[in-house]
Amino acid sequence: MAANAKKKKLREEAQDSTEAHHIYRPDDTSPLDNAFPGQTINVFVLAQYLYQPLAETGKLYGGSGAGDHYHPDSDIVLAAMHAEKFHPSTLPSNTYGASIELLVQPGQQKYSPKERCGLRSKPFNAPTEICFQPISFKVLFDSNKCGPTRKQKPKKIPKVAPDRVLLFDNTNRLRQAYHINHIRDRGFEEKDFTSTRFQNECLYLGSGNDRYELAIVWQDPTHPGGDQIPLWQWSRLTQQAIDILIADVLFPDKVPELTGPLQYPYHEVVFSGLAWNELVWDTDSVSIRGQRFPLTTMEWKKRGYTLGDHDEYTEQDFFPDPDPYEDKDDDEV
Repeated sequence: MAANAKKKKLREEAQDSTEAHHIYRPDDTSPLDNAFPGQTINVFVLAQYLYQPLAETGKLYGGSGAGDHYHPDSDIVLAAMHAEKFHPSTLPSNTYGASIELLVQPGQQKYSPKERCGLRSKPFNAPTEICFQPISFKVLFDSNKCGPTRKQKPKKIPKVAPDRVLLFDNTNRLRQAYHINHIRDRGFEEKDFTSTRFQNECLYLGSGNDRYELAIVWQDPTHPGGDQIPLWQWSRLTQQAIDILIADVLFPDKVPELTGPLQYPYHEVVFSGLAWNELVWDTDSVSIRGQRFPLTTMEWKKRGYTLGDHDEYTEQDFFPDPDPYEDKDDDEV
């Protein structure tokens, strides 16, 4: 109960009223679009960008003088680091992300360079309508304390434990690592076929910055004999869907629900009308009509399930049932 109360408190802190919430992406200045002097803007930054700021490629103009005024095209993370609001070396190793609060100010006539915290800003000799100051930096919570948790510790490690490693995907959620064992059919009856599972579930797979959905969307009624043959659809989640899944961890009451199968504008169809044998599964990828998609994470979800729901992981999620293909005694066959 105490852990749940702490999670609730931390999430409530993340929902404190501010004029705007934005999700940081490198080289994206949209948080300052239509901003006006006196406005405060909160920008949520994933940990991967805090631990490895884009010091070599990111833009950084100004920051000299007592006001720490930065050109609106400056990278927000670099500006916060240059303004001594944080440093990667001081972050906890399990930081989930942080909120950087910006104060919008009237634009400067020019922006002078300054070297500080290992960064050197560049000059910009032209006036702008607005500029910004990083005024606060707050680590909202860490993934170990507020992410999915196990209900109990595993008592033993089965032989196939590597099949069930948990990884963080591009929405900073724990997902089961992709393994071809979890795609193989589990027996010789129709109910044990992986393809049959799609009648009630959708499969979500990820790699790097991409996340995909595989689902039955309709069935072919023209098959000889009148049988309905299931057809699959392979879709890529849009950045809008990814942003919602990220924001849902912090602001669960302020974002729309995403349910599978996804609808426009939350996905873009890559292939439709797929037969099951057009999906060629490998140990680290799937090939569809000649195009290969690397895979690192996977998860099954019931059709109509809210994708942003926070799961509680059990020992079974870390360690699967024994491999159905492992050798058995003759009297068990």
